[in-house]
Amino acid sequence: TPGVLITKISNSQQPLLQRIRFVAGSLLRGKIDLGNWAAKDKSRDTDVEYQICLKADTLISPSEALKQWAVKFWGLPAAGIMVLPNPFSLQSNLFSLPLTNRPMVISFIGKLSILKGMKALTEAIPLILEKNKGYKIFLVGRDEIENGQSMTAYMKAKLKKYKSQVEFTGALNQEALQDMYARSRVCIFPSLWENYPTVVLEAMAAGCAVAASRVGGIPELITHTKTGLLFDPKLPKQITHAITRLLQNEEKRIAMVETARSNLFVKMTDTSFHEKLLKIYTQFEAR
Repeated sequence: TPGVLITKISNSQQPLLQRIRFVAGSLLRGKIDLGNWAAKDKSRDTDVEYQICLKADTLISPSEALKQWAVKFWGLPAAGIMVLPNPFSLQSNLFSLPLTNRPMVISFIGKLSILKGMKALTEAIPLILEKNKGYKIFLVGRDEIENGQSMTAYMKAKLKKYKSQVEFTGALNQEALQDMYARSRVCIFPSLWENYPTVVLEAMAAGCAVAASRVGGIPELITHTKTGLLFDPKLPKQITHAITRLLQNEEKRIAMVETARSNLFVKMTDTSFHEKLLKIYTQFEAR
């Protein structure tokens, strides 16, 4: 994902007054810069990633969402971008983890950052725990320092009333991460943007019901109500509703997980990615 997109999404969480000051400052400097409100990138000519894209014979995007962003925001021609999802190789033992009799655990796996949706999740956690008594939430991933503030410190301060029910594990090694998947009934991914997040596929393979944002490439991985649930990541009540819906209907949760696992297995045995990629390189071989 291009750096300008990450910055644009992260800055969307800035307070309104701070964003207005930014635009006002640009006007005082004699130019109009709408920052993360801008529909098109006026600074692309000084963006190294954009310049590399211009020099490429063809571009491959892992998701349709990123392609459409590049066409709209950078003005790249749609015909020059091929959508080819990343190949993925998941540990086969994830598929053998049991689906039933799991502890009452909800987990988030990823960096603790604005981009990963931690602000709205922080607001949603009290609602989730109030509606789902006895559950514990594990936040798995390294802390991010943004605008001089630790996200972990921010979340702990906001959730101090629930400290016995919310655990920050930090980053985990592969063995510990697999154990977390095995313990989780639901994995939540409230990102403000994702391109092609393999962690969602890992959770599905491990038998976790998945609730995730309806943004970026995530809807290309999840069929709503069939292999998981999608929500607006800026609305804590929607996040809470999705989690509660999965936790309070065991039969539906298991059905979603089984369908997700079955679809994943088919994708993992599909060799068309290699054939398509080889075709792309072959067409430039004689140049």
